Amino acid sequence: MLTFQEFSKQIIETGDIDPDYIFIRRTCQEYKWTKKQMFKWILHKLVIYDSYSELEVILKKNTIDKVKYGTERRKSKRFAQDYLNNINRAFIGTDIDEFFTQRGDVVFDKIRSIKGFGSWAAWKFMDLMSCCYGLDIDFDSIDFREAYTFPLKGLLMINNYPEDVKLLKDTNLYNKLIDNTLLMLTGFNDLKSPHNNNKGLRINEVETLLCKYHSYRHNKYKVGQDIEHLKKRAKECTI
Repeated sequence: MLTFQEFSKQIIETGDIDPDYIFIRRTCQEYKWTKKQMFKWILHKLVIYDSYSELEVILKKNTIDKVKYGTERRKSKRFAQDYLNNINRAFIGTDIDEFFTQRGDVVFDKIRSIKGFGSWAAWKFMDLMSCCYGLDIDFDSIDFREAYTFPLKGLLMINNYPEDVKLLKDTNLYNKLIDNTLLMLTGFNDLKSPHNNNKGLRINEVETLLCKYHSYRHNKYKVGQDIEHLKKRAKECTI
């Protein structure tokens, strides 16, 4: 069993922390797509959460009701077109750069006000806009406790506390655990991080590390799994 530090180092350096981000940037470059076209892909990712399926829909090789969905969006598949319409409407006439470079807590809350987009989707949206689209996103003003459950359970687990997120209502304890987690990751900012174009380690990366390590410790994830899944989907898709 890998320690949190060993695990984190491996998935950061290999890109397995989020290989889809690498795939999105590379594919947009290969197709010579504009930032507007990349943004369209990001909106599709928020409702489908499977990179090859999203690409199939965008390229009109398949339809949104027939493609495979990622785990996070599988249960809401029947609402996918409605959710995509909602998020598209919300950004009509919006200056994308200006919107996402506001205070992070403002952006987070505005996204969560769109029907079909809760805390997970809001955080993921901002992460995609940072790692793929390339904007300087403010995550520091967002209370990490408003993120979804599994990273919070991971935070408790690596600090040897029961996985009861209610414990984190104690702000002093929460701050202590965050500080201790960042201490565990000292020096990681110098690692190569291909998923975010070598922007280093930020709180959005810490969130993903905690989430994935929690899954790893519960035998629901292994190092390299997401890279292998992406390769498998490449063989299955119609593109």
